[in-house]
Amino acid sequence: FGLRGSIFDVMDRQYDEIYRYTAQIGLVDRVTPGELAEVTGALERSELVSGWLVSRSETASVETVKTRDGAIPADRFAFYLMWCSYTLMASIIVCVSLLMGAFNRTDVLRRTQMGPLSSVRLGLWKAAASLLVTVAVCAVTCGIGLAAFGYTLEGVPGGAVALMLAAAFALALVPLAVGFLLGQLGVGEATTNAVGNIGGMVMAFMGGAWISLDLLGAEMQTAARFFPTYWYTQAVTESAHLAEV
Repeated sequence: FGLRGSIFDVMDRQYDEIYRYTAQIGLVDRVTPGELAEVTGALERSELVSGWLVSRSETASVETVKTRDGAIPADRFAFYLMWCSYTLMASIIVCVSLLMGAFNRTDVLRRTQMGPLSSVRLGLWKAAASLLVTVAVCAVTCGIGLAAFGYTLEGVPGGAVALMLAAAFALALVPLAVGFLLGQLGVGEATTNAVGNIGGMVMAFMGGAWISLDLLGAEMQTAARFFPTYWYTQAVTESAHLAEV
């Protein structure tokens, strides 16, 4: 508080000097030449007023520096896809696991075991159904992004947009495998929700979707390379800045 008070005192004295200076200028027509010369000399000897006059006469030059990898409009769509890494992970794990859990109910399990389908074919049908759910979730997520931020992709090659969408689908295969495994193990709904939400948050954080990895330590940056979301965010960001494909 003492430092702040001293700064305010200096500023107050400066404003007082400037106010007296401007007031004297306004009274020029009503003073005698001798009084005017005396006031002018006193003001010229004042360091505060002379400093203010010098600062008023100086101008600052402004230079705009454009970085090589500056932000572009397509980064909005890329940022959306990066944030959707949590959405893809959590929703697909929960949906696929619950779908597999429906086949593990006692009545359904008895009918499938007594049916003509072999266990291999039944497993393939389950995998196909899980893949269909994954494609649906991924399509809805990417479709919302294209509808909201499609205008930012003007000038971006179609191949680059296709690479961004392909990266999102490739990432969706990871929660598909996790959800299918949890369903085959017969994990309950509460555990599935916990794995989907907590795992999705961890994956999104380690992928750099929520916070730039440059703000973290070298150990965290090295550990992030072992997560698929890290390579997903790298692929999406690099694809958005491609000039040609």
